[in-house]
Formats: sequence, structure tokens, C-alpha cells
Amino acid sequence: MKQYFHRYKKLGDYALHQVFSGHFRHFYPCVPVPIFNGSENDKTFSPVEALLVPQHIVHLLEKTTPIKQSQRTLYQRLHSSNPFSWTGTEKIPSRIVLVDDIYTTGMTLHQAALLLKENGVREVHGVCLAETLSKKV
Repeated sequence: MKQYFHRYKKLGDYALHQVFSGHFRHFYPCVPVPIFNGSENDKTFSPVEALLVPQHIVHLLEKTTPIKQSQRTLYQRLHSSNPFSWTGTEKIPSRIVLVDDIYTTGMTLHQAALLLKENGVREVHGVCLAETLSKKV
């Protein structure tokens, strides 16, 4: 998986989304964990959104900081402020599936889900493509 993510995310091998996108086609409506807007300059696509069926995506969040979770220690992740803000202009579904690519501490999903619930989403289910085995302390 480490090599897959290196090729997919770091090298921008978009075709690799097809390896796992079929597993996500039954989840909807989906809120992808967003990347920082400035990240689009060094990425040609959103790795999470590429896994999803475009018609199932609901954009309700944006990332407000360029700092990547992978650059933080466990302590920093657990004590950081919420990196997301609400952008919901679409009708708010009562139930959504929050999708991310890698689960390490769960803080990203927790912070995103908290914001979704604060803004009226009653039920949030989280799905990730992979979980890291080693946690950066």
C-alpha cells in the first residue's frame, strides 16, 4: 500500500484510482475529506474525490490550513485546532459518508464529522481506504 500511495498521491498516477474506486461506488452521499486549495498546485487531482462517483459527492467542507497531517506528530494531531470550515451551500443530507484515503489517528475524520454534525448532518459514517500500522509519535 505504501508504494501504491506513493505512486497515486506523490507521483500523481491518476489511473491508480481505478484499483479501489469500485469499492466506493455504493456509498452516497459522500463528503470527501478536502485537500487545501493551495495543494491543487502540486496535485493534478484530489486523491479522495477520484475514488468516488462524481454524482455522489457533496462538497460541504474546505481545508483551511496547508499543513498536512502526515507532517504532524501524534501529539500535534491530537491537540490541533479543526483544519476544516463549513462551505455547505448545497442541501444538507441527514446522513452522509465521510471519505478519506488514510486513517492514522482518526483526528481528521473526527474533526470533519464534528463540523458536519454542528451544521445539521444527523448521521456521519466514516470510510477510509487504508489504515497506517505505525503511528508517528
